[in-house]
Amino acid sequence: VTFGDARKNQFVRENPLLLINLYGLLFIGQVLSLNAFGFDRAAAQLYFLAPVPFETVLKAKNLAAGALIFLQAATTLLIALLARIPISPRAILDAAAATAVVALLFLSLGNLMSVAAPRPLDPKQTLRRQAGGKTQLWLLLCSLAMFLLIGFGFLAQWALDTHWALLGVLALEFAIGLIFYRVALDSAVERGLRNRERIIDALSKGASPIGIGT
Repeated sequence: VTFGDARKNQFVRENPLLLINLYGLLFIGQVLSLNAFGFDRAAAQLYFLAPVPFETVLKAKNLAAGALIFLQAATTLLIALLARIPISPRAILDAAAATAVVALLFLSLGNLMSVAAPRPLDPKQTLRRQAGGKTQLWLLLCSLAMFLLIGFGFLAQWALDTHWALLGVLALEFAIGLIFYRVALDSAVERGLRNRERIIDALSKGASPIGIGT
């Protein structure tokens, strides 16, 4: 076993929750945030016609996505505890902080992507088969951004030889993420209202039936 392999194995043993949560965010990200209107189809028409502001619609979708992300993280922790996988309180804290940072990034970019490149989704088909070139590019960029955000934290921890460096970097990234979320939300609302006809038209296309519209 080489030194690099040993360090890698040690990282995996110390951060199982973090790795599982980040993989889960990548796996469900397109449904929860990156393509928030994909399964709505006909309901998307109502979002632009109802008296409820479009900003409220996006916030509600983000809140629902956040609840599911929390449920995923809590379920992962519960299974790990029931399976008696050795997990330290520090690992739980790291996983929670990293998941919050990445989730905020996905929600921010997802709000923009949901109005810039809306795509209908058929629950009977895999997401990979339905993702277009632009969607695949967005997913790649989100994945790279996720690894960079978390990587900076662990790099700071290694450079300064203290766990507080990791938490400090994640806290700073979360604070910046809140500002970015606000800016991205305003931009998504403005673009969504400006391109409402195009968004509805894009979501109405596809092989699966759209259902009863408004």
